[in-house]
Amino acid sequence: MGMLANSDILDEETLREVSGESSLFSSAIKGLARLLLSPPTTSSGGVYLYPFPHGFFRRSRLPLKQLPSGDTFKKSPSDGPEPGRRGMFREAYGRNLSSSMGSGLKDLNEGGGLFKIAESEQQAQQEQQARAQVYYNMLSTNEGVRDYIYFDTEGNPTTGIGFNLNAAHNQKFLKDNNIDKQSLRMVNKDGKTIRKGRNLTENEKLLMYNHSLRQAFKDARLYDPRFDRRPESVKMGLVDMAFNMGLTKLKKFVKMKKGLDANDYTTVAKEAKDSDWFKQVKSRGPRTVGLFKKAIYPEGMIR
Repeated sequence: MGMLANSDILDEETLREVSGESSLFSSAIKGLARLLLSPPTTSSGGVYLYPFPHGFFRRSRLPLKQLPSGDTFKKSPSDGPEPGRRGMFREAYGRNLSSSMGSGLKDLNEGGGLFKIAESEQQAQQEQQARAQVYYNMLSTNEGVRDYIYFDTEGNPTTGIGFNLNAAHNQKFLKDNNIDKQSLRMVNKDGKTIRKGRNLTENEKLLMYNHSLRQAFKDARLYDPRFDRRPESVKMGLVDMAFNMGLTKLKKFVKMKKGLDANDYTTVAKEAKDSDWFKQVKSRGPRTVGLFKKAIYPEGMIR
């Protein structure tokens, strides 16, 4: 489907879900890296706000100055009893720092510390966007991209990038985001307009895609608890199937799940290919099965 003009395909919540960023320490470290990469913003009353993965935290006593050029945040006379890097962690995430976080902070003191993390974070953000583009290309190719309502192979009214309008969680999403599906143009299976209306905006399509992709990653992880340790091609295959059919139908692939449990990607590919789903999705099936086969190397051996 080609590259998006807007490189920010995924919002922050979706990026965290796609990346599997769930640990407090990982989020906190990346938050400090983002702090170093971004200047503070001011709010009314002279309160300085710093961006963190889970929102902003307040730093009302920090003097108005540029971020420090060295590794250490220096204490200001008005900076309060707990200055520096550790104090900033405490303000952002509370008083109960884990011992693992404490040891991690100690390691950061050596060899450039947070500024090396900041450089690493910048590279990670670029890699995240590249990975987001790969998933977008896969799913937009497999689902198609439409700005009107059409009927999928099972007769479900669908729009955007495979957004099933009959799914309960999608109906709630539409209500929460004030998107009226009755206002959208609808076509029949022959492509003829059967209800006049407006087309989806690009922003609405991306909102729906982010919602669907988050759900697909959640469903893939529920189906396969070892999802995050799989080769990337296997992750892509599982997300593609979850995106297309949802968790309830994915759970019916019992033998494929046994193959995953045994790290037997030959069986995973075979069970996906031998399914009714494979026949139903036509050209999508071989592409998805091909993703599972990429994890088999060399022939007959499993990574």
